[in-house]
Amino acid sequence: MSAATSIQVGTQRFDYLEPFEHNFQIVDAVGAISRICRFSGHCGVFYSVAQHSVLVSVFAGSRAWDGLAHDLAEAYYGDFLTPLKTLMRESAPLLMSRLKAVDQAVENAFLFDPHLNEVKQADRKALATEKRDLLPVSAECEWFWVPLPNPSDYHLTPLTPVKAEKAWWRQYWSLLDRGLAPRFPHTRPREWCIDT
Repeated sequence: MSAATSIQVGTQRFDYLEPFEHNFQIVDAVGAISRICRFSGHCGVFYSVAQHSVLVSVFAGSRAWDGLAHDLAEAYYGDFLTPLKTLMRESAPLLMSRLKAVDQAVENAFLFDPHLNEVKQADRKALATEKRDLLPVSAECEWFWVPLPNPSDYHLTPLTPVKAEKAWWRQYWSLLDRGLAPRFPHTRPREWCIDT
């Protein structure tokens, strides 16, 4: 372990060189993605990765847990924009291999598969909906967005970080009640998820 490759996550140290050694806690991951803004903040208003994950879960049908959990790894390295990831694959393969190790450690810990076709399709539908509702219209930028599926009829209302976190947990408890999500120790209690 190295101080230069470690961050504090909750009350623990997380080392990017040894992600499989970390004792992942779902509360830490969900709290973080509730406070990370999608599109690196270029959406005009705060809109969290957690709220995005709830939307993907709703669109993902029988793979709702995989959709809800699909971006949990971003709790440990942030929301990299897709074009940046493409450049990193080409010019920073060592860094990308580290991020893939983090991805795999998180997927193993939280028992989900973000690579399923249903999750990818749900993620694209969420992106189309977010583009319509959160980003300004731009003829200059339109060409690189296509092809996206049709957005949802549902129109987004961005939530504060705390409300987005509560929405994530409400979706989790709903899935757990239906046997569609794994049970974890150290979760937020159901009562905490109620908006007051």
